[in-house]
Amino acid sequence: MSKSINKRVEQVKNEHIELLNMVKEKISENSDNFQNHTNEILATLEYDEENVKKYEATVQAQELIVSLTKQIIEAKDLEEIIAIRKKLNYYINKIKKELKNRGISETILINFQEQSNTLRKSISNYIRFIKREDNICEIDKLYSNYNYLSDEEVNHLKKCLAKEKRYNKRNYDSLIGKEKIKKEKVKTDSLNEKAFNDTMLEMSDDNIDYSNITEFSTDDSDLLESNDLMFVSSEVSYEELSDYFKKRVESFNQMYNVVDTYDYQQKSFGKNVISFFRNIPRYIHNKKAIQEMVKDYLLFYRGDDFSSFIEYTKRRNSIQKNLKCIFDQSQLFTQDAKYLNEHESCARWMYDFYQKRSLTVCVRKLAA
Repeated sequence: MSKSINKRVEQVKNEHIELLNMVKEKISENSDNFQNHTNEILATLEYDEENVKKYEATVQAQELIVSLTKQIIEAKDLEEIIAIRKKLNYYINKIKKELKNRGISETILINFQEQSNTLRKSISNYIRFIKREDNICEIDKLYSNYNYLSDEEVNHLKKCLAKEKRYNKRNYDSLIGKEKIKKEKVKTDSLNEKAFNDTMLEMSDDNIDYSNITEFSTDDSDLLESNDLMFVSSEVSYEELSDYFKKRVESFNQMYNVVDTYDYQQKSFGKNVISFFRNIPRYIHNKKAIQEMVKDYLLFYRGDDFSSFIEYTKRRNSIQKNLKCIFDQSQLFTQDAKYLNEHESCARWMYDFYQKRSLTVCVRKLAA
């Protein structure tokens, strides 16, 4: 057996274990932060007779979230983890609903959502690492039979190792190396080109040309039900692709903790002014999310789905554009403004983004 291959196999496996442990620690850390933050919020709620049952249910939900988080870390089976995550999301939404009913301030609600989404994001990251186990098993299987592999199989093994190495490095940089990258002031163009090429290599298939196609990462395969890729012409109607775009919007919103802003109404100047001031903390919050998205777009993933979502979020959270909507009511009647001013229209706006540029959508076929 090749000593160099042996070294690379062991290195990839050790890196996978190390990163898995790092992600688990991050989940625990985020769970503690979420618990402490929620405790502070619950301490401000009035404990009166009318709200006793709801208050106790909220406290219980918070305790269950902590318990479920521990169960996720301890669970070994992927399906079990995903099932537990659904329960956790249910209780997070239950607390959020109660906080809204209690009239908690917008700032506190946004902070709560930020803490909960940070926890959710780390769990999603953990699930992606668990899914890599299949790749590690494939490498192990090939390597255990190395002396009998054909040249083609040896090349496949090397490609698998290279793909996992890139994945490990990218995630290690994401978990640990971001501050180091900033301090060292790595040249942006060089770093972007390398990260982009690495991402494209990981997502690509030797028999398919992915140029001008939106890549749907295998790490997001839990959003859809099958692994078979389907390339859809931009001529396909929105109704046929709406589920795909809605899932992408939901995924990006959750990943980057983008919060909804209040829509503006036609011929309602006074209400629009109030909505504008209520939106200001949300615009500020989303501006930070946009900065994070742009950074990840440059460093990690340049899919058209991501770029269109970023562009939509930028426009919807533009103070200048929103002031125009308030003081020039005609702005609300344009088709573009209509989409940008209705928070449920992001999926449709993304579809039009593809249409105008004749882009091709790459999705996975849904199970029959």
